[in-house]
Amino acid sequence: MREPQRLREILKQVRDSLHIPLGIKIRSGWDEESLNCLEIVQMAGDCGVDLIAIHPRARSQKFAGQADWGLIRMAKERSGLTIIGNGDVRSPEDAARMLDETGCDGVMIGRGSWGNPWIFERARGFIHGGEDIPLPTWEEREGLILRHLEMHLETKSAPWGLLTFIKHVGWYLKGYPAAAAFRKRINTIRSKEAFIREIEAYFRYIESTQGGNSCPLSMPAA
Repeated sequence: MREPQRLREILKQVRDSLHIPLGIKIRSGWDEESLNCLEIVQMAGDCGVDLIAIHPRARSQKFAGQADWGLIRMAKERSGLTIIGNGDVRSPEDAARMLDETGCDGVMIGRGSWGNPWIFERARGFIHGGEDIPLPTWEEREGLILRHLEMHLETKSAPWGLLTFIKHVGWYLKGYPAAAAFRKRINTIRSKEAFIREIEAYFRYIESTQGGNSCPLSMPAA
């Protein structure tokens, strides 16, 4: 986005080489002094781009500050392209609010899905029918963690795969009782079998101390 002319040339060449819809994802600009996403949206449309996902933070901000959804709204109002909104969508209510406030055609959920893959189903239910799909139970969360671990280890074998999976465990258990101590303990484990035993033991601890595995994530941490 710092070199719009170069970007124009790239988009034209990609468009000429493809026979399927072309989408791109951009931020609001490189830094807060060069917020040029609206100009980039117009240029991309001229180059034949069909869809643009916009994360309305500057590149220099990374994930700090608040996403400016107003830029998504202006991009939709000024272009005939399919516009996907992104940024600060952490709940089904956020997804619905983004659609209402910006008029965008769809919502892209990023960090809001870390440890919370249920957010997609819950957001669809909330948007399309006002359905409040319950949060997963502890039993459901445990089952998905173990399934995710198996899938993760298909591409990254132990012990490296276990080390890289710890961050996912942290996201799944954010706000849970004694989660920090649990993560510290599994950080030393290099065996898949021992790792699984620790996960199962943690959830048995949750059952015994928090009143059973039917309680959802929203239950306050002890």
